[in-house]
Amino acid sequence: MTLSEFAKVKKQRDMDQAEILKYVAQYCKALEKNYRDYSIRSYNRSLDDNPEYYQARIDELMSGKTDMKFTTISGKKYYKVIHTQDDSSSVHSFVDKVTGEVYKPASWKAPAKHVRYNFLIEDQRAFLLSGLCDWAGGYLYADSGMTSLTGGNN
Repeated sequence: MTLSEFAKVKKQRDMDQAEILKYVAQYCKALEKNYRDYSIRSYNRSLDDNPEYYQARIDELMSGKTDMKFTTISGKKYYKVIHTQDDSSSVHSFVDKVTGEVYKPASWKAPAKHVRYNFLIEDQRAFLLSGLCDWAGGYLYADSGMTSLTGGNN
């Protein structure tokens, strides 16, 4: 590989990494929106039980206030997507900083073995950023029914 070819590849890789970070931030917002929409639907079903309480919760959510936050921690190889509710935090997913591959967590420190999605593949990115991926992470399981997006290698 010549120096100019190397420079070209490095520039593309740097651009991809910047895009991946941008997508991870959008992914966190999409997960928060999914949680907010889920909660509003749930509270709407319960309005008959205690209308004042549930309407107040719905109004809070409609104004953008939520008790569930999704944030990112940058590690050596992965962005760790964390969801925090009240004083409790857990890992939602891992995203490879270089390749954009999304993994289900195996533990707090490590991803599961198999790639679930990839931010650099357009239809997979569209799904991840659409708000259709659920805040609880069910779409990250191999038997979630979403294998058609990933080619079934879950």
